[in-house]
Order: sequence, then C-alpha cells, then structure tokens
Amino acid sequence: MGLDMYLEERKKGEKDFQELMYWRKANQIHKWFVDVVQDGKDDCKSYEVPYEDLLALRALCGSVLEAKKLPEDEREDACMLLLPPQTGFFFGGVTYDEWYFKDVENTYNALKEISKDSEYVYASSW
Repeated sequence: MGLDMYLEERKKGEKDFQELMYWRKANQIHKWFVDVVQDGKDDCKSYEVPYEDLLALRALCGSVLEAKKLPEDEREDACMLLLPPQTGFFFGGVTYDEWYFKDVENTYNALKEISKDSEYVYASSW
C-alpha cells in the first residue's frame, strides 16, 4: 500500500483520457494538488485540473529545482516554502532528499507536454 497518483489527459477530439503522469509517494506533489485543486479535501476522488494550474505547478517545480543548487540549510528552507511534503501513513518520506528532487524533476519534465487544448484530471489513492 502507498500513495499512488495519476494525472490523465484527454486531447481535443478524443474520447478517452490517457495517463500523462504517474507518481508513487510523491507527497509534496500530492499536497500541492490537494491544496490548489481539491480545496483541501484529500479524499481519493478525481478532480479536473485547469491548464493554468498545471503551468503554475511546472513553474513551482522549476523554482524548487533552482533551490536544489543552494547550500543545504538554505535549500531546505526554500523547499519548505515552495513545495513542502505531506505527511501520512502511506505517503512516504518527508525529507528533501534525492527522491524528493527526482519527483519534482519528473513532474517538471512531464508538464512540458501539456496543451491548453487538452483536459486534465488528477486522482490519487492509498
């Protein structure tokens, strides 16, 4: 068991959603979706995600990746402000380690592919 997260996309003119991104225990990304898209409700339901919100998440991930270059004590403070982790029994670690930054980098790269002509849905389960 653990936190599984999905971002799906339906391109204009298509009937079905396709998986754009899958995360496992990327609790900092999950917290962002809960706070920004789900109005604070962490309920394992599917939520439509506006294109503009995904652009904001990508920019935020870019800022976190820049913060990775800071000295360790400054890096942690910056990440805590930008994209803090979410605690939870099945949510994984809450440190700013290689896994934290890998999830942020993967998110940043996946969101390069988004289009304002598509629809997006985020869902999680644990």
